[in-house]
Amino acid sequence: MIRRFSTLSSLVALALCSAASLAGQTVADSGTFVIRHGDSTVATERFSRTATSLAGTLSLVNSRNTFQRYNLVVAPDATVPLVEVT
Repeated sequence: MIRRFSTLSSLVALALCSAASLAGQTVADSGTFVIRHGDSTVATERFSRTATSLAGTLSLVNSRNTFQRYNLVVAPDATVPLVEVT
């Protein structure tokens, strides 16, 4: 449980750090990260972002198929006034 929270915390911190670069964007962007351990996929993250938001889903490949959804609001001054993780 601590490891999963640490991973999610790291991803949210990364998103917050990149919020400043979102301020100048006008085109929506999206992508997928695949996290592997050897030949196995252990997690995937799908995200989309615009000038005012960042949203994504982190899916862990485990017996429960755990996933976390996040939404961030990016203000015009590139600060992040709202982060929702469900």
